[in-house]
Amino acid sequence: MNETRVSRKKIIVTGLILLAFILILTFILIWQNPALLPTSNQGLMKRVIEVRAEGEVLHYENQSFWNESAFSNILNSEKEFKSEQINSLNISLQKYGKVMLNPNVEIDEENKSTTLICDVDGAMYSKDSYEFHWLLADLPFDLYAFEQSENELVYKGEIDNVPTTIKLLFPFPINHCHEHVWSATTQ
Repeated sequence: MNETRVSRKKIIVTGLILLAFILILTFILIWQNPALLPTSNQGLMKRVIEVRAEGEVLHYENQSFWNESAFSNILNSEKEFKSEQINSLNISLQKYGKVMLNPNVEIDEENKSTTLICDVDGAMYSKDSYEFHWLLADLPFDLYAFEQSENELVYKGEIDNVPTTIKLLFPFPINHCHEHVWSATTQ
């Protein structure tokens, strides 16, 4: 009976020591490399998203402007950053049944910006009609928060405390509802 208690105590103590070691190691790794922190908006100064409709495909560009420190971290882990950006959007698109085509991340050292570029397939639900749930689902607003002109919708505001502009551009006059845009001439 006493041997069982001693054995349990040894297992618990060993587990606690191992847990403490893991926590200390994690702290040291993050302290030495802040890029490991899981805060995707850390250092993000401004974001400009443009989505241009062309036939069945939407051309997507997300340009992010970074502060000096964050941009330096991006340059130090460029390959990982590019992969994370592409994978993150791809997972989001797949969740809504959309397909990412031709993904690329461009880095502009002069402007300290990164631009995720891809085509989005599967957003057109009928001729000249597109759904944007894939873009808006995690945002606290819908297309009625956008300013409308004849063939574009533009949002200017903050998302997660980051100044953000979102432009949706179409080659025809448009109408819209909460998450859908369609040609004003094909009603």
